[in-house]
Amino acid sequence: MALVAGLVALPQLVGLVWWDGMSRHQAAEAVLAGLLERALSEPDGERACRADPTAWTRRLDPGPRHGPGHRPGPPPQGPRVRPPELEVYGDDALPADVASAVAESGVTAIGSAFTSDVAVVARTGWGGPCAVAVVRGSTAPGFLGSVLPASPLWIAPVVLVATVMWLAVGPPVRRLRYLTEAVREGRHPVEVDGGDEIAELSRAFDAAAGALRDEAEARRDREAALRDFVANTTHDVRIPLTVLRGHLVSLEGGDDPEALRGAMREAHYIGTLLDDLAAQARMQDPQPLVGVDLGPLVERVVARHTPIARRSGIELVHAVPDGPVSVEADVTLVEQAVSNLVYNAIRHNREGGHVAVVLEAEAPGFAIDVLDDGPGVEPDALARLTERGFVGQGSRNRDSAGEGLGLHIVA
Repeated sequence: MALVAGLVALPQLVGLVWWDGMSRHQAAEAVLAGLLERALSEPDGERACRADPTAWTRRLDPGPRHGPGHRPGPPPQGPRVRPPELEVYGDDALPADVASAVAESGVTAIGSAFTSDVAVVARTGWGGPCAVAVVRGSTAPGFLGSVLPASPLWIAPVVLVATVMWLAVGPPVRRLRYLTEAVREGRHPVEVDGGDEIAELSRAFDAAAGALRDEAEARRDREAALRDFVANTTHDVRIPLTVLRGHLVSLEGGDDPEALRGAMREAHYIGTLLDDLAAQARMQDPQPLVGVDLGPLVERVVARHTPIARRSGIELVHAVPDGPVSVEADVTLVEQAVSNLVYNAIRHNREGGHVAVVLEAEAPGFAIDVLDDGPGVEPDALARLTERGFVGQGSRNRDSAGEGLGLHIVA
C-alpha cells in the first residue's frame, strides 16, 4: 500500500515541479517581452542604439513590477538574483541560440523550461549592429518572480495530497493487517465488515477455509471408510477361508470329489466377495440386481458352515421349501448377510448346541430365520447388537470373542 501511495504521489510531485518551472518561465518570458517592447518603442531608440549600442542597452528600465506607476528601486542583490540584460547584435554576429530562434517579426522566447535562464529575441528593424535585440533574465526568485511565490509553497498541495492519501489508505491497511492475522491464526469466520474488496477478500478466505475444512472432514471420512472396508474384508473373508482350509484338509487324505467341489465353491465365493467389497471401496455402483433363488443360497451357506459347526460340536441343519423362492437381489451381499448370521450363531453357541436355518415363503415375500439354542444375549445389549464394534458381555468372556463386526455388516 505504501508503494502504491508513493507511485500515486510521485507523478503528482513531478507534475507540480514541471508546472512550477513552466509557469516561472512563462512569467519571466512575459516580463522580458514587455521590457523588450518598451525598449524598442522609445522615440530615440534607433538613433541612440546606432550611436552607441553598449550605452543604449544599459538604459533598459525594468518598469513597474507590482502595479501601475510602482517603481521599487534597484533589483535585490544575491547569488540567485540578477537584473535583466539587453543585448543587440548585427546579423553577421548572432550567437547560435539567437540565430536559431530569431524570426522576421515578433518576439520569440529562448531557453528550456528546465533551466533558470530565460531570454526573448526580436528583430528591431533598424539594421546594422542593432538588427537583433535580446533581453536575458532568470526565473530565480526575486527580481522577475513568477506566478508561483519565490518560496516553494506548492509543497503544501503535495503535503495535503499525502495527508489525504494517508487518511484514505490507513483504514484499509489496518483491515488488511487484521485479515492477515486472522488467517494466520486460523480464526473462522474472519469478520471484516463492509462491502468493499477487502470484505470480499475476507469472505473468499472464509469460503476457502470452509472448503478446506470440508475437504479435511471428507478425507477423515474416507480414511474411516477405508479402515472399515479393510476390517469388513478381513471379517468376511475369514469364514470362506476357514471352510476352504477344511476342504483342503479333506483332499489331503484322498480323492474326495465333494470336498473338491466345496473348495471350488468357496474359492469362487471369496473372489465374488472381494470383487464386491472392492467395488464399494472404489465408490462404484453396486452390482446389478438379478433373480436369486434363495433355496440354493441357504444350502450353500449351510454347506459352507457345516465343517465349522462339526469342529465346534454343534449340529447345523436347514429347511427350505420345495418350490423356488426368488427375489431380485445382489446374490453376493445376500449370501454375505446370511453367512454372517449363521457364523455368529455357531461361534457363540456351546458344544452340543444346535443351529437351524429356515427359509419360508411368506406373501408377499420371504423370511430367513437363523435359530440357535446358545446362551443368548443380555436384554440390555439387544438394541446395540448391530453397532459397529459392539461385543456383548457374554462374548467378551469367551475365547471366541470377535470384533463386533458381523451383525453390523449384516445390518
